Amino acid sequence: MGRKALVFLALLALLLGASYLWLQRDGQPQDDGREAWLPELKGRAAQVALIEVQVGNEPAVRLAREGDHWVLPAKEGYAAASPPLADLLKALLEAEKVEARTANPQLHARLGLAEEGETGERASRVRIEFGGAAAADAAAVDTSPGADAPGAGAPLDLRVGNPSSQGAGQLVRRAGEEQVWLISRNIPLPATELDWLDRRVTSIAFADVRELDVRYASGEQITVYRDEQAQPNLKVRQLPKDRALPFEAAANGMATLFANLRLSDALPLAQLSFDREKPALRFTLQTFDEGRLEGQVYRHGEEYWMTLPVREGLSAEQVPGREQWAFRIEAQHYQALAKRLPELLGEN
Repeated sequence: MGRKALVFLALLALLLGASYLWLQRDGQPQDDGREAWLPELKGRAAQVALIEVQVGNEPAVRLAREGDHWVLPAKEGYAAASPPLADLLKALLEAEKVEARTANPQLHARLGLAEEGETGERASRVRIEFGGAAAADAAAVDTSPGADAPGAGAPLDLRVGNPSSQGAGQLVRRAGEEQVWLISRNIPLPATELDWLDRRVTSIAFADVRELDVRYASGEQITVYRDEQAQPNLKVRQLPKDRALPFEAAANGMATLFANLRLSDALPLAQLSFDREKPALRFTLQTFDEGRLEGQVYRHGEEYWMTLPVREGLSAEQVPGREQWAFRIEAQHYQALAKRLPELLGEN
């Protein structure tokens, strides 16, 4: 091979190597020098003790840490859902200042950042309080005029306005400050108490269900079952010998309900205002692992309330709904459970 060819190959190798390194560098996060919107929150997420959220003109929702979990104090300490809390804290921790916007309070309403106003003008509010060591730090915070950002233990009072009109990000400011910032993250804020509740009642996989027995106030009884776990569909014990289900999976919906049953409201049993002696139906669910769930459903006006007094051999993940509580379920959930034989046969 000639000298010129060797030189050309060497130059080509250098060029390819440089291109590879450039592409690798472009594929990695770059430090753009942006400032964190809430630097005092960094490293303090584990010390957050209370979060209060108010979206627009909706009632405020308070969430408090109790040990290693979160609850809603106004809901008698019922468990809060983990995903919205994690999403909110993650967004606040990662939010960076992208651009300073107006500092004119007369313009706050059109940005959804006013202290008061109509829907679309009033800011959503987030208040974060710290506990433990962070709370002790608050005593040392300089609150004099002209002081820097609040100390690590001081509560954070935040105002969240409109999302950016030019892509990702949101307009925000701190309470008591007029300066508006565009930040790099959208702040997810569920609006209602129900949105923050852990709505799981049961999570019993359909494949685990061996038998479901439903007994109505009228005395009628329907039992759906299977003999082996490998069987894909449930049979009906009360099915006449000369009849068949309209399709093989016709009875499955009664049990699949329990795989992902979610509440629409919850109350301690002591607060129920209706007679619990006369349920619309009672049911017993049994699993192949010897688990047993017994419950009742009550009809109160147009509402359906479920109680689960017996839960044996089932984990907290399978039955997350709290003991000694009643759960309001949607009408379609009740109807899925309350099948009578004519319905299963397709006669209604």
